[in-house]
Amino acid sequence: MKKTVLSLLCVLGLVGCAPQQMRLVDTVDAPQFVAMSQAMRPAMLRKHLVDHHGSWYSPAVSLHPRDAGAVLVERLSPSFLESDVFAAQTFRASLGRRAEVKQERFASTIRKDGRLVRVELVAVTDWDGDGKDDWLICCQHGEADEPRVYREYFLVVTDRKAPVFQPRVLLVQDSFGGRKTVIAEPFHSEFAGSHAEEFLQGQAVVTQAPAADVDRKLEQSRVTSSSLSR
Repeated sequence: MKKTVLSLLCVLGLVGCAPQQMRLVDTVDAPQFVAMSQAMRPAMLRKHLVDHHGSWYSPAVSLHPRDAGAVLVERLSPSFLESDVFAAQTFRASLGRRAEVKQERFASTIRKDGRLVRVELVAVTDWDGDGKDDWLICCQHGEADEPRVYREYFLVVTDRKAPVFQPRVLLVQDSFGGRKTVIAEPFHSEFAGSHAEEFLQGQAVVTQAPAADVDRKLEQSRVTSSSLSR
C-alpha cells in the first residue's frame, strides 16, 4: 500500500523520482540549460544537476513560475553588469523614459541608451541543497545593433524572499558569432577542475533523461522530494 501511495505522488509531481543524490531540475528553457551545462559541467556534476551522460531529471508535473519575466525586471539587481547604464538597485529602478521593455512569461528584454539586456529564467532547482527552490538565470548584455556579440552571465538566486534579488555570478562568457569564450569564473570553488575554453554553441548534445517506470525507479533509488513552486 505504501509503495502504491508513493507511486501516485510521483505521478502527481508532488514527489520526484530520481537516482540517489540527483536533484530535480524544472527546466524553463531546455536549450539554454544545455548551454549552461556545457559551460559549467564540473559544477553541474558536483551539484548533481546532470549526470555523466548529460541527462537531468525533471518533476512529473512542471510548476514554472508564471510571472518570472516581470519579477526579473522588478526585483533582480543589475549590479553584476559591468555597465553604468543599469547602475541602480533593480532593473526597474534603472529604467528611464527612453527605455523599452518587452516582457514575456519567463524573460524580459530591455533596450536603453543603445544597450540591450535580456534576462531569462532558465530553470528552477535546489542549487545549494537547502531544500528550497533556487532560480538559474541567464543574462545577455550587449549593444542593441550587434545581436550576435554580447556578454553572457549565468546567475543563481538562492533567496527569493528578499525584496531585491542579489544574484551570485556563476560564470561569465563572451559570445561572438556563436563562439563562446569563458572569461571569468567568480565562484571558482564551485568549478574545481574547470578552465577557460572556447567552444561553438551546440557542438555538444545534452539530452533530458527519458521517462522511466515509476515503480522501478522507487526500487532502485531513493525518492527525492521537490518543492518546485509557482
